[in-house]
Amino acid sequence: MSQLARERETVQERLVQISRERDTALRVSENRCRAWEMHRIQSAEQENYLQDQIEAGLVEIHHLNNLLHPIPRTVPVYPEVGP
Repeated sequence: MSQLARERETVQERLVQISRERDTALRVSENRCRAWEMHRIQSAEQENYLQDQIEAGLVEIHHLNNLLHPIPRTVPVYPEVGP
């Protein structure tokens, strides 16, 4: 085998190795992008859930506050009839 043929074979082997490394890097990058997107979606869902819990808690607090401190209703006064 000539020197040129050996060099060509070495270069081809290196090209295959580099192609495999590139493919692996692409798969890792795609997996990271998918994981980031899933994390973003889960974070938004968790945020929505917590916001709903806060809103429900505020409604309950408002309800309890109205029970503790009711607003007295004024007696209606009708000018034609009186109190």
